[in-house]
Amino acid sequence: MDISSKFNIISKSLFDRLGTDHGIRPTCDPVKNLYKDAIGEINCLDLQFHYKGKWQSLDGTDANDFEIRKNPTFDLVLGQGWLWVHEVKIRFNPDARIVRSIIGRTHEYD
Repeated sequence: MDISSKFNIISKSLFDRLGTDHGIRPTCDPVKNLYKDAIGEINCLDLQFHYKGKWQSLDGTDANDFEIRKNPTFDLVLGQGWLWVHEVKIRFNPDARIVRSIIGRTHEYD
Protein backbone atom coordinates (compact mmCIF):
# COMPACT_ATOMS: atom_id res chain seq x y z
CA MET A 1 0.00 0.00 0.00
CA ASP A 2 1.36 3.41 -0.95
CA ILE A 3 -0.41 6.39 0.60
CA SER A 4 2.36 8.86 -0.22
CA SER A 5 1.40 9.54 -3.83
CA LYS A 6 -0.02 12.97 -4.58
CA PHE A 7 -1.55 11.70 -7.84
CA ASN A 8 -3.47 8.63 -8.99
CA ILE A 9 -1.00 6.38 -10.79
CA ILE A 10 -1.45 3.58 -13.32
CA SER A 11 1.45 1.64 -14.78
CA LYS A 12 1.94 1.66 -18.54
CA SER A 13 1.75 -2.15 -18.59
CA LEU A 14 -1.62 -2.20 -16.76
CA PHE A 15 -2.95 0.60 -18.94
CA ASP A 16 -1.99 -1.37 -22.06
CA ARG A 17 -3.69 -4.52 -20.73
CA LEU A 18 -6.96 -2.61 -20.19
CA GLY A 19 -7.29 -2.26 -23.96
CA THR A 20 -9.07 1.06 -23.57
CA ASP A 21 -9.47 3.52 -26.42
CA HIS A 22 -8.79 6.52 -24.17
CA GLY A 23 -6.25 8.91 -25.58
CA ILE A 24 -3.16 9.79 -23.59
CA ARG A 25 -2.73 13.48 -22.83
CA PRO A 26 0.63 15.11 -22.11
CA THR A 27 1.74 15.13 -18.48
CA CYS A 28 1.86 18.50 -16.70
CA ASP A 29 5.16 19.92 -15.40
CA PRO A 30 4.56 19.25 -11.66
CA VAL A 31 3.99 15.56 -12.45
CA LYS A 32 7.05 15.41 -14.74
CA ASN A 33 9.16 16.97 -11.98
CA LEU A 34 7.92 14.45 -9.40
CA TYR A 35 7.90 11.33 -11.59
CA LYS A 36 10.65 11.21 -14.19
CA ASP A 37 9.09 8.10 -15.78
CA ALA A 38 5.66 9.74 -16.33
CA ILE A 39 4.63 9.40 -19.97
CA GLY A 40 1.14 10.86 -20.01
CA GLU A 41 -2.21 11.28 -18.37
CA ILE A 42 -5.53 9.53 -18.84
CA ASN A 43 -8.72 11.10 -17.61
CA CYS A 44 -12.20 9.76 -16.88
CA LEU A 45 -11.08 6.19 -16.32
CA ASP A 46 -13.81 4.18 -14.57
CA LEU A 47 -12.19 1.27 -12.78
CA GLN A 48 -13.97 -1.69 -11.24
CA PHE A 49 -12.75 -4.58 -9.15
CA HIS A 50 -14.01 -8.10 -8.61
CA TYR A 51 -14.88 -8.69 -4.96
CA LYS A 52 -16.80 -11.65 -3.53
CA GLY A 53 -18.06 -12.68 -6.96
CA LYS A 54 -19.32 -9.23 -8.01
CA TRP A 55 -17.92 -6.38 -10.07
CA GLN A 56 -17.91 -3.15 -8.09
CA SER A 57 -17.04 0.32 -9.27
CA LEU A 58 -14.02 1.92 -7.64
CA ASP A 59 -16.23 4.94 -7.16
CA GLY A 60 -19.81 4.89 -8.34
CA THR A 61 -20.08 8.65 -8.70
CA ASP A 62 -17.16 9.81 -10.81
CA ALA A 63 -14.36 8.71 -13.07
CA ASN A 64 -10.74 9.14 -12.10
CA ASP A 65 -7.71 10.79 -13.68
CA PHE A 66 -4.46 8.82 -13.65
CA GLU A 67 -0.84 9.61 -14.42
CA ILE A 68 0.69 6.87 -16.58
CA ARG A 69 4.16 5.79 -15.47
CA LYS A 70 6.62 3.33 -16.99
CA ASN A 71 8.03 1.90 -13.75
CA PRO A 72 5.92 2.69 -10.68
CA THR A 73 6.26 0.64 -7.50
CA PHE A 74 2.66 -0.60 -7.89
CA ASP A 75 0.46 -1.03 -10.99
CA LEU A 76 -2.34 1.09 -9.53
CA VAL A 77 -2.20 3.73 -6.79
CA LEU A 78 -5.02 5.97 -5.59
CA GLY A 79 -3.46 9.30 -4.68
CA GLN A 80 -3.84 11.44 -1.59
CA GLY A 81 -6.49 13.58 -3.28
CA TRP A 82 -8.77 10.60 -3.90
CA LEU A 83 -8.21 9.29 -0.38
CA TRP A 84 -9.00 12.72 1.13
CA VAL A 85 -12.10 13.41 -0.99
CA HIS A 86 -13.55 9.99 -0.13
CA GLU A 87 -12.61 10.25 3.56
CA VAL A 88 -10.93 6.86 3.43
CA LYS A 89 -10.02 5.37 6.77
CA ILE A 90 -7.49 2.56 6.79
CA ARG A 91 -6.76 0.48 9.84
CA PHE A 92 -4.82 -2.70 10.27
CA ASN A 93 -5.11 -5.51 12.76
CA PRO A 94 -3.75 -9.05 12.70
CA ASP A 95 -7.10 -10.56 11.67
CA ALA A 96 -8.40 -8.30 8.88
CA ARG A 97 -7.78 -5.23 6.82
CA ILE A 98 -10.80 -2.97 6.50
CA VAL A 99 -11.11 0.02 4.20
CA ARG A 100 -14.05 2.35 4.64
CA SER A 101 -15.03 5.42 2.67
CA ILE A 102 -17.99 7.76 2.33
CA ILE A 103 -19.25 5.88 -0.70
CA GLY A 104 -21.07 3.70 1.77
CA ARG A 105 -19.38 0.34 1.38
CA THR A 106 -17.03 -1.46 3.72
CA HIS A 107 -14.48 -3.74 2.13
CA GLU A 108 -12.74 -6.42 4.13
CA TYR A 109 -9.64 -8.09 2.74
CA ASP A 110 -8.16 -11.31 4.09
